Amino acid sequence: MGTNNYNLPEKLLKRVEEKSARYKLTWMQSNAEQLRAAAIMAGNGI
Repeated sequence: MGTNNYNLPEKLLKRVEEKSARYKLTWMQSNAEQLRAAAIMAGNGI
């Protein structure tokens, strides 16, 4: 189990490079409320 050869989506990679952000993969269980909140934040450019 792993994420060998995983590449970030281009749009996210560009934002990471622009902001000098760090990316860390974390495992979590899906939660509809959290996923909706994350989608809203991503749509707002947060």
